[in-house]
Amino acid sequence: MTRRYVVIGNGIAGQTCAEELRKLDAEASIVMIAAEKHPLYNRVALPRYLRGQVRREKVFMRTAEDYATRNLEIHFETWVTDIDVREKVVRTNRDQSFPYDALLIATGGRPKPPPWPGSDQVSQVLGFQTIDDTDAIIARADSAERVLVMGGSFIGYELAEGVSYRKTAKVTWIMRGPWFLRYVLDEEGGRLCREMGEAQGVEFLTSDEVQK
Repeated sequence: MTRRYVVIGNGIAGQTCAEELRKLDAEASIVMIAAEKHPLYNRVALPRYLRGQVRREKVFMRTAEDYATRNLEIHFETWVTDIDVREKVVRTNRDQSFPYDALLIATGGRPKPPPWPGSDQVSQVLGFQTIDDTDAIIARADSAERVLVMGGSFIGYELAEGVSYRKTAKVTWIMRGPWFLRYVLDEEGGRLCREMGEAQGVEFLTSDEVQK
């Protein structure tokens, strides 16, 4: 009997699982459901793409043809709307139903929406997680005079440094803590990171936060 596998998510975890399943079982039915419209790409390379150090096509790790070559049935721009664990069926927003013998949920996460009043009325607020996010950041940063980065995380650092590296917009970076990654770095480490950022033209606003 042919085994039926459904993989929800097209990141590195979902892709690796699907390809390993194919190696183990050449006859299995393997369905992948991907919310994004792109084949697998390297999220770790997005900061370098933002800086202009990597061409966009080099970010991708698979092509659409690779799925067919591996006999993987993939559905792009598709969202799971229901998982019936009793009947072992996955349903999607496209009125599709995929029965399964084994299911992997590898959807990853999403950035939390900004919590500040008024942020939902500003069209220029962007996250930095996907290649579409990066495309939008590049387009807007290259046409803007100023860019504000909010949050003292490592992703914030990559975003501030990456936009500043493009030399198209003045970057201001605001964070609650007295220095970058305050729970990881000591004061000296935070100071060194600040000096590196300022050398790139980044303006730091520390011990401060957005109110509105």
